[in-house]
Amino acid sequence: MKLHLNTNINYSIRSVKDQLELTNQNRKTVNDDQVLDQIKLNYNLNNTYNLIYDVLLNRTSYTCKTPCTAGIKCQNSSTIPTAICAQNTLFFNQSSHIYIPNKVLHVLQKYVSKFQLRKVDADLNVAIEYCLLFLMQLDSTSYTNDNQNDDVWKSLNAAYLREFFTTDPLCYKKITDVMSTPTSKGTIIECDGIYIRGTKNYHYRLADNYRGKGYSSYKLQTTKAKVLLQNCHQKKWHNTKNNIICQNLIKFYQLVTLPTLIEIDDEADRLISMKYKNKKGKILKRLNKHSKSYFKDSSKYSFVEDAVKIFERLIVNGIMIPIPGGAASGGRVVDCFTLMPSWIRNLVKVNGKKISECDYSCLHPNLAISIYGGNSQYVTHTKIANSIDIDEHKVKVEHLAFFNMEVWQMKQSPLYNYYKRFENWMLTNIINEKQADNHKHKITSHRLFRLEVDIMTEVIRILNREYIYVGYVYDAIFFDPTHAERVKEVMDTVVIKLGVYTTAKLSK
Repeated sequence: MKLHLNTNINYSIRSVKDQLELTNQNRKTVNDDQVLDQIKLNYNLNNTYNLIYDVLLNRTSYTCKTPCTAGIKCQNSSTIPTAICAQNTLFFNQSSHIYIPNKVLHVLQKYVSKFQLRKVDADLNVAIEYCLLFLMQLDSTSYTNDNQNDDVWKSLNAAYLREFFTTDPLCYKKITDVMSTPTSKGTIIECDGIYIRGTKNYHYRLADNYRGKGYSSYKLQTTKAKVLLQNCHQKKWHNTKNNIICQNLIKFYQLVTLPTLIEIDDEADRLISMKYKNKKGKILKRLNKHSKSYFKDSSKYSFVEDAVKIFERLIVNGIMIPIPGGAASGGRVVDCFTLMPSWIRNLVKVNGKKISECDYSCLHPNLAISIYGGNSQYVTHTKIANSIDIDEHKVKVEHLAFFNMEVWQMKQSPLYNYYKRFENWMLTNIINEKQADNHKHKITSHRLFRLEVDIMTEVIRILNREYIYVGYVYDAIFFDPTHAERVKEVMDTVVIKLGVYTTAKLSK
């Protein structure tokens, strides 16, 4: 059964003719960085930004040397680009659209106390849009193929929220009061209520009535809300300009063509016929107009329709400008490709060619050995699986979370006995640090991420020096296959130079 497209989304590419002409003129006399600076100076209050905690995601318009005009006709005659290109340079989208959870706007307008809303702002329309901007902070929890998972809390730092809602230091508290107060339609958000100074922020998530119900595009109407978005973008922009990975990505986007929905649909058919599973072991499947409750155990599946919705949200308003995360993520960069379902990302073309990908074998275990004094080298999932006689895929899945677990959780993992036997000194150091550090069990992943980012930054710095620009997905990069052997060579050299003993592996 073929994919049923969401006919409520406008897929047409917005015009950027004037900016494109300006950029083409500028490119004759200035370099790419100067062009980006000029575009930055020209953007106005109508720009769209999606902020996710300490990562700012900017929706930009797709542009190409020759404007794309061909399209696929849907049932309602909406036009979907057949080839969405990110040529030349990035442009800011001239709109103020954000994505908000379905049903929330209606509840804020009709069921939430007006008295409470006026504590946020005397203008009810402003107060409601401030609430929507807060909900935008939870956006990243929805970028998953299995978003029926209830464990979708988002850590939000109070200092960050005060900086975002600059109109009043207590504005964010008034907003959370509004949305955590019960109504006849239930509360909008939940807070875990646990704050440890210098160690743990409050965590928030959508309440049951709104979680997993989908998102819709919303255009901000009030100037105050637009100003907050713009101010935040200005504060975050310099992080992108000073980051090697981000600057690489901005150049890389010029080479990229994204897949069409028809190509995605055909690929879904192919993978389903092959009984494809994602990295978490979930089987790709179609809903075929059924609800997830129709399936006996929907948690076993990754649904095509969910993946396509994510893809649509990531590209319909343009490519995000990549932004590095904070200390908790080790500075990992987030962009549309890191959030995109991997089987769809694999359809991306670079310079018109199907991508090649290169990633490190069993990277985080080897990072841990390097940081915490292990004695092994070139550890692989296969070696561990053979040592403890369990399935290799099970080892891979366990490693996704093992080093970020609390100590009692680590002891319940089948990996614990392996590390206890073969890397007892390393394991002891990890446990001692988890118990002593202010960040508790999360300190391990903080340090692993930081070293991972250092490695990838150096790899990309060397490749860029040779005018090779690559896509980035944490410990993997993808690129024009012409550069495959050189990319692997650089990755192998850098990781050893930084004291981590593993190898890069190429895949198509």
